[in-house]
Amino acid sequence: MFHKHVHQAFKSTVETAFYHNHVIPVKTREAAYRMSETAPATIVTDLVVNHTEALGLPQNAKVLVDNNGSVVGRTARARHIIDSPKDMAFVKLVQDIIVNNHNRPFYSSCVYVGLDDDFQMNVHIMIPQGHENNLYNTMMNFETGCIENPKGEQFIYVDPEWRHPDYPHGLVLLDPHEDVAVILGLNYFGEIKKAILSLAWNAAKRYNYIPCHGGLKYMKDGEHEQVMAAFGLSGSGKSTITFAQPKATTEVKVLHDDAFIIHEETKRAIALEPSYFDKTADYPMGHDAIEAFITVQNNGVVRDESGKLVLKTEDVRNGNGRTIKSKYWTDNRIDAIDTPLKTVFWIMRDDAFPPCVRLDDPVLAAVMGATISTTRSNAENTDEVGKLVIEPYANPFRLYPLLEDYTQFKSLFESEDVTGYILNTGYFNGEKIKPEDTMKVIHDILTDTAVFEPFGSLPKMSYAVSDAFTPNFDDVDYLEKLRRTFTLREKYLLDADEWHWLPKETYSIIKNILQEIH
Repeated sequence: MFHKHVHQAFKSTVETAFYHNHVIPVKTREAAYRMSETAPATIVTDLVVNHTEALGLPQNAKVLVDNNGSVVGRTARARHIIDSPKDMAFVKLVQDIIVNNHNRPFYSSCVYVGLDDDFQMNVHIMIPQGHENNLYNTMMNFETGCIENPKGEQFIYVDPEWRHPDYPHGLVLLDPHEDVAVILGLNYFGEIKKAILSLAWNAAKRYNYIPCHGGLKYMKDGEHEQVMAAFGLSGSGKSTITFAQPKATTEVKVLHDDAFIIHEETKRAIALEPSYFDKTADYPMGHDAIEAFITVQNNGVVRDESGKLVLKTEDVRNGNGRTIKSKYWTDNRIDAIDTPLKTVFWIMRDDAFPPCVRLDDPVLAAVMGATISTTRSNAENTDEVGKLVIEPYANPFRLYPLLEDYTQFKSLFESEDVTGYILNTGYFNGEKIKPEDTMKVIHDILTDTAVFEPFGSLPKMSYAVSDAFTPNFDDVDYLEKLRRTFTLREKYLLDADEWHWLPKETYSIIKNILQEIH
């Protein structure tokens, strides 16, 4: 609900903070690098940054490391959306924080989110001295500078050193009506990145775009072509699927592996950021990906045999080590794809499903996206790591009721040009589903050579036939797995609060499936 006075007061409070005398503008990436290079918290490694001229960095720029302490994931419990008259208390809290910070130097900069003229927003960010690395990270993760005629203006105020006994986990305030955020008590860069993306996704809806936390790419094999989107939480295989190029394909173009938007009518996709905020767990020293590293967070640093400072990756120091990789990590990168979306994959690590299941009903396809089941990874600062959880559309950063996502995705599948699938990238029948298994079925779908058979008696579902992964509907244990996963969905839908409420058709279709499982 829109409460005009609260929203306007919040925005005015935050925007006004940018114009005080203690705020120092930082306009270029080179200036941000020079500040970060000499900041006390920085480790300057001996790893060189490539493509420095194109990136706007000094020719001799090195990969910089900044570690955040024990909190190395996003803290969802710190998030609060400004949407009530009671939130005036938060406005007053922020006003006092800003006044108390007048004796501390702050830096400000402008970046923009959205890589196509059809949707771009300016983002003004303000960060205190001592946290130069996160200003630099922001300027490297997004495009630097303000653009003319944006679709909106964000204002982001950050104070990682703020502490309050009532908010031991920090506080993130987000106003989706005025495109404003305040991030307090948290210094993990992912909080800044996701605040910016959350506000951008929300703003994109005003222009008939569907917010997407996933990967998207264009593939072509002879006369066959398609644009496919893969939705999954961190650690599900989303990035692997997005970047992989099956050997048989003649052309692959990558939009992004994390954040994009799709137009409801044209199905044209736009990337929101140029760089990649990637896990370092799979990148030991010597891996080709390290050549694309710009900055690194939450990783060990050691001296190699020649005495040079290099990275100790593979999550040895702590979980969820991260890097910002430049867009030059892939030579087939594009910022927008005009070819309409055709295929949507919901990635789940759920042993009830074979490697690929086709969803032949718009309601079913949309509700399976709304009830994506996955094993929670350490990308989140939560006690649910390792648990099977439901995360609608793999997007924990929604600033609006779930019904809005459901309605948009259902409409997408109703167009008849878009088909939904479940991809299981975990285990099935005790066997690991390897990346090559996943890429084979994706390529078979591209070339229309995939063979699908009915998924037992379950309505509007069929599975891709595979010699290695065949569901046995006479197996009591397997039926129990199916019953478990759909019961999880039914419970989620029936127990939903107002924010997660979905119409009756969603739990009716899940109930029908449960009735068919004998």
